[in-house]
Amino acid sequence: MNFFINHRSLLSLLALSLLLFTTTCSAKLLRVTMFNGRLRTAAMTVHCKSKINDLGPRKLKPAEEFQFEAEASTLYSCEFWLNEEESHLFDIYKPSRDKCATLGCNDNYFFWVLKQDGPCFMKWVNRDYQQICYPWN
Repeated sequence: MNFFINHRSLLSLLALSLLLFTTTCSAKLLRVTMFNGRLRTAAMTVHCKSKINDLGPRKLKPAEEFQFEAEASTLYSCEFWLNEEESHLFDIYKPSRDKCATLGCNDNYFFWVLKQDGPCFMKWVNRDYQQICYPWN
Protein backbone atom coordinates (compact mmCIF):
# COMPACT_ATOMS: atom_id res chain seq x y z
CA MET A 1 0.00 0.00 0.00
CA ASN A 2 2.79 2.39 0.90
CA PHE A 3 4.38 1.77 -2.53
CA PHE A 4 1.26 3.07 -4.34
CA ILE A 5 1.00 6.15 -2.14
CA ASN A 6 4.66 7.07 -2.66
CA HIS A 7 4.52 6.46 -6.40
CA ARG A 8 1.11 7.95 -7.18
CA SER A 9 2.56 10.66 -9.44
CA LEU A 10 4.67 8.10 -11.31
CA LEU A 11 1.62 5.88 -11.88
CA SER A 12 -0.42 8.90 -13.00
CA LEU A 13 2.29 9.86 -15.48
CA LEU A 14 2.44 6.30 -16.79
CA ALA A 15 -1.36 6.21 -17.24
CA LEU A 16 -1.32 9.57 -19.05
CA SER A 17 1.49 8.41 -21.35
CA LEU A 18 -0.42 5.24 -22.19
CA LEU A 19 -3.56 7.26 -22.95
CA LEU A 20 -1.66 9.64 -25.24
CA PHE A 21 0.04 6.72 -27.03
CA THR A 22 -3.21 4.89 -27.76
CA THR A 23 -4.91 8.12 -28.90
CA THR A 24 -2.02 8.92 -31.24
CA CYS A 25 -2.00 5.43 -32.71
CA SER A 26 -5.73 5.42 -33.38
CA ALA A 27 -5.57 8.79 -35.19
CA LYS A 28 -3.60 7.38 -38.11
CA LEU A 29 -2.92 9.85 -40.90
CA LEU A 30 -3.21 9.08 -44.57
CA ARG A 31 -2.45 11.06 -47.71
CA VAL A 32 -4.96 11.58 -50.51
CA THR A 33 -3.74 12.80 -53.91
CA MET A 34 -5.99 13.81 -56.80
CA PHE A 35 -4.50 14.17 -60.28
CA ASN A 36 -6.34 15.98 -63.10
CA GLY A 37 -6.13 13.29 -65.79
CA ARG A 38 -8.78 14.60 -68.15
CA LEU A 39 -7.80 14.64 -71.79
CA ARG A 40 -9.29 18.07 -72.36
CA THR A 41 -7.12 21.12 -71.95
CA ALA A 42 -9.57 22.75 -69.52
CA ALA A 43 -8.82 23.12 -65.84
CA MET A 44 -11.16 21.80 -63.17
CA THR A 45 -12.02 23.08 -59.71
CA VAL A 46 -11.99 20.75 -56.71
CA HIS A 47 -13.52 21.59 -53.33
CA CYS A 48 -13.10 18.96 -50.59
CA LYS A 49 -14.28 18.99 -46.99
CA SER A 50 -15.08 16.85 -43.99
CA LYS A 51 -17.59 17.67 -41.26
CA ILE A 52 -14.97 19.75 -39.44
CA ASN A 53 -12.36 20.68 -42.05
CA ASP A 54 -13.04 22.65 -45.25
CA LEU A 55 -10.02 22.52 -47.58
CA GLY A 56 -11.40 25.26 -49.84
CA PRO A 57 -11.65 25.28 -53.64
CA ARG A 58 -8.55 24.43 -55.69
CA LYS A 59 -8.11 24.96 -59.41
CA LEU A 60 -6.28 22.11 -61.15
CA LYS A 61 -4.90 22.53 -64.63
CA PRO A 62 -4.51 19.35 -66.72
CA ALA A 63 -1.80 17.10 -65.21
CA GLU A 64 -1.75 19.05 -61.93
CA GLU A 65 -2.44 17.44 -58.57
CA PHE A 66 -3.80 18.38 -55.18
CA GLN A 67 -3.10 16.43 -52.01
CA PHE A 68 -4.03 16.57 -48.36
CA GLU A 69 -3.58 14.57 -45.19
CA ALA A 70 -6.52 13.24 -43.21
CA GLU A 71 -7.29 10.97 -40.31
CA ALA A 72 -8.18 7.46 -41.41
CA SER A 73 -11.57 7.67 -39.68
CA THR A 74 -12.71 10.88 -41.43
CA LEU A 75 -14.98 11.03 -44.49
CA TYR A 76 -13.94 13.59 -47.13
CA SER A 77 -16.42 14.58 -49.83
CA CYS A 78 -15.49 16.67 -52.84
CA GLU A 79 -17.30 18.65 -55.47
CA PHE A 80 -15.67 18.70 -58.88
CA TRP A 81 -16.45 21.43 -61.43
CA LEU A 82 -15.48 20.14 -64.86
CA ASN A 83 -16.63 23.42 -66.41
CA GLU A 84 -18.93 26.29 -65.42
CA GLU A 85 -22.11 24.25 -65.97
CA GLU A 86 -21.07 20.72 -64.97
CA SER A 87 -20.25 19.70 -61.41
CA HIS A 88 -20.18 16.31 -59.69
CA LEU A 89 -19.85 14.97 -56.14
CA PHE A 90 -17.72 12.09 -54.92
CA ASP A 91 -16.50 10.84 -51.53
CA ILE A 92 -12.77 10.93 -52.25
CA TYR A 93 -11.98 9.22 -48.95
CA LYS A 94 -14.63 7.01 -47.36
CA PRO A 95 -13.39 4.93 -44.38
CA SER A 96 -15.89 2.11 -44.97
CA ARG A 97 -14.76 1.74 -48.62
CA ASP A 98 -11.11 2.79 -48.61
CA LYS A 99 -9.21 0.23 -46.60
CA CYS A 100 -5.63 -0.56 -47.57
CA ALA A 101 -6.25 -4.29 -47.22
CA THR A 102 -9.09 -4.06 -49.74
CA LEU A 103 -7.69 -1.52 -52.17
CA GLY A 104 -4.01 -2.39 -52.02
CA CYS A 105 -2.80 1.10 -51.18
CA ASN A 106 0.80 1.68 -50.24
CA ASP A 107 1.50 3.08 -46.74
CA ASN A 108 -1.88 4.82 -46.47
CA TYR A 109 -1.28 6.70 -49.71
CA PHE A 110 -4.42 7.08 -51.85
CA PHE A 111 -3.84 8.22 -55.43
CA TRP A 112 -6.82 9.18 -57.60
CA VAL A 113 -6.86 10.13 -61.29
CA LEU A 114 -9.79 12.43 -62.05
CA LYS A 115 -11.34 11.68 -65.44
CA GLN A 116 -14.34 12.98 -67.35
CA ASP A 117 -16.56 10.05 -66.30
CA GLY A 118 -15.39 9.85 -62.69
CA PRO A 119 -12.40 9.29 -60.41
CA CYS A 120 -10.16 6.23 -60.70
CA PHE A 121 -8.26 4.83 -57.73
CA MET A 122 -4.78 3.66 -58.68
CA LYS A 123 -4.28 0.26 -57.04
CA TRP A 124 -0.71 -1.01 -56.60
CA VAL A 125 -0.57 -4.67 -57.73
CA ASN A 126 2.52 -6.69 -58.65
CA ARG A 127 4.73 -3.62 -59.06
CA ASP A 128 2.24 -1.91 -61.33
CA TYR A 129 -0.89 0.23 -61.03
CA GLN A 130 -4.37 -0.96 -61.89
CA GLN A 131 -7.31 1.42 -62.04
CA ILE A 132 -10.49 0.98 -60.04
CA CYS A 133 -12.87 3.52 -61.58
CA TYR A 134 -16.06 4.84 -60.00
CA PRO A 135 -18.89 6.90 -61.48
CA TRP A 136 -19.59 10.34 -60.06
CA ASN A 137 -22.20 10.28 -57.24
